[in-house]
Amino acid sequence: MITAFVLFILTETVLPLPAEWDPQPRDESGKEEVLHLVSLTQDTQEYKTVQKMFYQSMRGKATITSIERIQNPSMFHSYMLRKQAMDEKNGTLENELQLFHGTKPDSVKSINVQGFNRSLCGINGTYPQQ
Repeated sequence: MITAFVLFILTETVLPLPAEWDPQPRDESGKEEVLHLVSLTQDTQEYKTVQKMFYQSMRGKATITSIERIQNPSMFHSYMLRKQAMDEKNGTLENELQLFHGTKPDSVKSINVQGFNRSLCGINGTYPQQ
């Protein structure tokens, strides 16, 4: 019981979720869903920022059909704890890069729920050269 209380304080107080996130949906029993995908509309700043970064990285070799925000509080908290450790170790807050990685469509949900797995590297993340 005490462990659950400490975990709640850690995730809710010390590591708040991003302000732009929508409320996480709940299942029939009231438990928060692990994953929530939010479709971004083209007129939002969030969409435009991702669009610009993507097009810069792809140098015009791709077309965007949609952009979704992946909301996974557990993965977010894990990421932030690792980032904090890296920031402390390196003595700087500049330890983050925005990268894009391609993969097979059937791998997307498991990446969104469990995180990126190195077994998905290689040909899955390679953009075909024209």
